[in-house]
Amino acid sequence: MEVCVLGHVTRDIIRKGGAPERTQPGGAAYYAAAALARLGLAVGLVTKLAPPDFDLLDELRKLGIALVAKGSAETTVFETVYGETGDLREQKALSVADPFDAADLQGISARAVIMDPLTTHDGFAPLMAAAAKAAPMVALDLQGFVRKFLIPGVARSAVEAALAGFAQVAILKADLRETAALTGAATPDAGARALSRFGPREVIVTFGSRGSLVLAGGRIDMIPAFEAAGIEDATGAGDSYLAGYVAARLEGQPPREAGLFGAAVAALKLVKPGAFAGSRGEVMEFLARQQA
Repeated sequence: MEVCVLGHVTRDIIRKGGAPERTQPGGAAYYAAAALARLGLAVGLVTKLAPPDFDLLDELRKLGIALVAKGSAETTVFETVYGETGDLREQKALSVADPFDAADLQGISARAVIMDPLTTHDGFAPLMAAAAKAAPMVALDLQGFVRKFLIPGVARSAVEAALAGFAQVAILKADLRETAALTGAATPDAGARALSRFGPREVIVTFGSRGSLVLAGGRIDMIPAFEAAGIEDATGAGDSYLAGYVAARLEGQPPREAGLFGAAVAALKLVKPGAFAGSRGEVMEFLARQQA
């Protein structure tokens, strides 16, 4: 495989304004794996969920993704509430599947690993080390780390021990709120530089409709937020961005161009519920129109 995605495929409960409640597959791993497959990459997915919920993997199976689905006592279930304009109001986990550990990556070999693990405090750094053995490029979405570690009652020493795992990360992505939670930085560029000091070679910080930035080689490039033809479903946009960025970097595109490609994938994901449903050609055509 070219990219191995590790993370929980979830059952998502979506509430937006006065619209009817919607239930759908979700999770960073689901959105990233689907986007990568539709961008033409050979993708594998390692996930954990309760066996009665294996139907959540049907779409990914149809996309030809190599699935390693491990049974869990529970499936991760998220409830997400949006405002009328698509802005995130509240997200909470109603249940969480079993955590991942280094053994879950045994035998995996890929060009890149994308991760959003909800794992135990003690297991995070070893898991990152296992990912670095599985692939030369490890991309980590910070959301799972923040959700699991920066909660009341978690000792700072446990957080610092886990932070050692960031030295194995090539690409680290976070939104502005997550960046501030971990670093205390007040601005996106300061937050990106603070995150880079933990060890990742490239840092992406997203800030919604105001765009994003990419820090690589000491240089910050600002990436605009492209306008999509209406926002139908914002869930998974950041995961789609990271998938697009990794796909572009694997092609040899420099960080700025990879950021533009990722932003375009995210914009096209917004126009319909569920995962990114476009193609690489559609992304390139969309980019060309935006830059004309």
